[in-house]
Amino acid sequence: LQTVTSGYDVFVSDPVQAATQLVDSVKVAIGAPKATTAQVCRGAAKAICAEAERVDAELIIVGNRRVQGAARVLGSIATDVLRHAHCDVLVVDTTNHETGTAGTSTDDVPSLSMGAVFDGYTPEQRGQIDALATSISVRAGRMLTEQRRVGREFGVLLDGSATVTIDGNEVARLGPGDHFGELALLQITGQRAATIVADCDLRVAVMSMQEFAAVVAEFTDFKEQLQRQATEYSTTA
Repeated sequence: LQTVTSGYDVFVSDPVQAATQLVDSVKVAIGAPKATTAQVCRGAAKAICAEAERVDAELIIVGNRRVQGAARVLGSIATDVLRHAHCDVLVVDTTNHETGTAGTSTDDVPSLSMGAVFDGYTPEQRGQIDALATSISVRAGRMLTEQRRVGREFGVLLDGSATVTIDGNEVARLGPGDHFGELALLQITGQRAATIVADCDLRVAVMSMQEFAAVVAEFTDFKEQLQRQATEYSTTA
């Protein structure tokens, strides 16, 4: 597990669990739910080639999007697989050449753009937004935000639920698709307006203050919508 601390907020990320969930969703998406998988502790390209040789595979299919980097051309993993594979290799174009973002549908894998606030956005726009987000795991009882503390992240619940309290009083419950954290990032004080606690183990997609600012700058309607919601929230609160 990896613990990420930002200000007073503490998040727990489980890379293995996230990878397993992604692989499972891909197996369903391609119509191969019974496909076998393997976990290895080595470079991705070497691991792919070694596993393909172990099972005597006739073909390796690899995407051209780098796992972490921003480059959207033929990635280093695909290049290394081409160099070292013992069998044929098919490199699949998994990027959109016009936008430089992932070409897969955001409906296949839970992501930040599944938030209701992004309803009506095109797949390309959602891809741009999701490219800036990170999926993390949060344990039951952990605080996503703490009232009056400085906030530095915007997030969307991918699953599970969380309770929102103000001055100790429950005011709302969040579920999959609900967002949080925008008030602190839009206000000058930068303080959290409420405390949000995970009701159970859950996953959230988050973006940093800088990533949030990039989305706000790119999509003015997104900023206007959040500001409108913030005004309505302040009025009711």
